[in-house]
Amino acid sequence: MKEKICNYCNSIRYFKQKYCTNECKLIAYEQRAKQNEFEFNFKECIIVKNDYNKMLLKYRNKLYLFTACYLCKRSILKKTDNNYYYTSRYFCSQLCMSKTAGAERTAARTIELVCDLDSCKKTFRRQLFHYKKTIYSFCNKKCAQEAQKKGGLINALYIQTMLCNYGVKSPLQSEKILHKAMKTIEKSNKKKQVSKVETCFYSILENHFDNVIQQKQIRFWPIDFYIAKYDTYIQIDGIHWHGLDKTEDELKKLALSSAHYKSVLRKSQNDRQQNKWFLKHNIKLVRITDEQVYNYSQFIADIIYEIKSVNFTPIDCFKKNMQLREACI
Repeated sequence: MKEKICNYCNSIRYFKQKYCTNECKLIAYEQRAKQNEFEFNFKECIIVKNDYNKMLLKYRNKLYLFTACYLCKRSILKKTDNNYYYTSRYFCSQLCMSKTAGAERTAARTIELVCDLDSCKKTFRRQLFHYKKTIYSFCNKKCAQEAQKKGGLINALYIQTMLCNYGVKSPLQSEKILHKAMKTIEKSNKKKQVSKVETCFYSILENHFDNVIQQKQIRFWPIDFYIAKYDTYIQIDGIHWHGLDKTEDELKKLALSSAHYKSVLRKSQNDRQQNKWFLKHNIKLVRITDEQVYNYSQFIADIIYEIKSVNFTPIDCFKKNMQLREACI
């Protein structure tokens, strides 16, 4: 067993108590009592029970408990009974008791975090129902903005949050998010505004097909037309608005200085993603431009003929969509 020194007489002790004997302990407690401005003759007391952090004393046929406050560690001496000795915590005042209870309530409802900004590293608490699992956490908005400026943590923080909450890097890869989005769209009953090109092309389709559905929702995309009989989707793209007249590199350069071309680039990327998704799920998606509708070119007549044919496959649709983009450039 390790040798330890008595806190009062500095002699060697071989047990867990702070003092080597009860006499040393009583003398030390009397000194502590005088410092806390209450007088008590510890030397005439009989020790009934003795523990590491509390002591039950008998003085003139009355029991006294001598211990320290749980919160402020101030010495306490009070009349008591034998049962009170076994309680876990003691308080010197009602204030200390209420402070401890309040701290425990907040600790139960909150979680302790450390700010991830290197210059801050401040500890803070956040309520559990507001807290989401993230790799990065900041104590306030200023720290978050500084971190974003320094290391470009916007994308990293977003990706790590998505990975923790949904297990994917992008919301488009999560079936849960897509399912929620579809439900929200169905509840809102909001439909996309129909353009003149679409109304014009709808009249053309009605002459050749039955039961043509406008604004058919698939996944989270509203597709312009759906022909149920042939299970084919048709999408009309404006040449300028969908970036068909420019390459992707050109759009990226223009997007750096223009908010308008940012949205054009986003639509162009969305179109490519749609083409891949429809091909992967073996669904036919046909793309035509607004100019082809207005001019009623031979291309549209051929498309209508191919939709009706049995041999028209999703791979053929994908190839035609790629050829359309190359022809516009």
